[in-house]
Amino acid sequence: MKFLKKCGAFVCRTLLGLIQSTNSNLNYIKIGALVGTFGLYSLVFSWKFALLLMISIGWHESGHVWAMRRVGMTTSGFYFIPFVGGVAVGNSNYGTLRDKVIVVLMGPVWGMTLALLTWFAYLVTDNTFLGVAAYWQSILNLFNLLPANPLDGGQLFRSILTSINKKVADAFAFLSVLAFLTLFSFFKSPIYLLVAYFAGKDFWAHYKYSIEAETTPLSRNEIVITATLYGILCSTLLLILYATTAIGANLAIYLK
Repeated sequence: MKFLKKCGAFVCRTLLGLIQSTNSNLNYIKIGALVGTFGLYSLVFSWKFALLLMISIGWHESGHVWAMRRVGMTTSGFYFIPFVGGVAVGNSNYGTLRDKVIVVLMGPVWGMTLALLTWFAYLVTDNTFLGVAAYWQSILNLFNLLPANPLDGGQLFRSILTSINKKVADAFAFLSVLAFLTLFSFFKSPIYLLVAYFAGKDFWAHYKYSIEAETTPLSRNEIVITATLYGILCSTLLLILYATTAIGANLAIYLK
């Protein structure tokens, strides 16, 4: 149990360190978004499930922020967005598509690592909530790895396709917009419409303004490595999801 407490303390310290900015006004906005998001999740679900979502999303976004700093980018940290997730904000452009891939990958890598540790903790303690947590951490990261912009999976595919053929990459980005608009038309959820907006914004920035036209593309080896890592991430998360599916059925307990 001491080990688990130390891991929890480390996660909290890391989240606080990476969410902070040198701009005090931005810090107030971030804290407001954090408190507001937690409050909304608590009202709709429960405070336990809200805490699970906040830690899972925050840890994922922390991976992006950490990677941004490692590739030499300036960053304002990350923000929570209710019912959408979170967003890591970089204040400078990527120098190469390799840098972009590293930043994009680190979110799911950190998320997968947390899911693995949570699953291991569940196996050791047989604590039901840890099993539920591992289940939902896997789902959140798998959803983000779907091959559609502006999700992480879509950003990876976009980087690979841009390195091969820009027109194909633009077509892929446009299809992503149509996909989320189709989901909105079927399910009428404003979340899909919001994601479609961000997907459209991303498509237009690349198509109209060619924001990555001068960015060094991925080499053939980097494309293979990126695709391989993507496969490993998806496979590992699916394994955790499969192993905790029965536990995930207990979610209703934590929505009260």
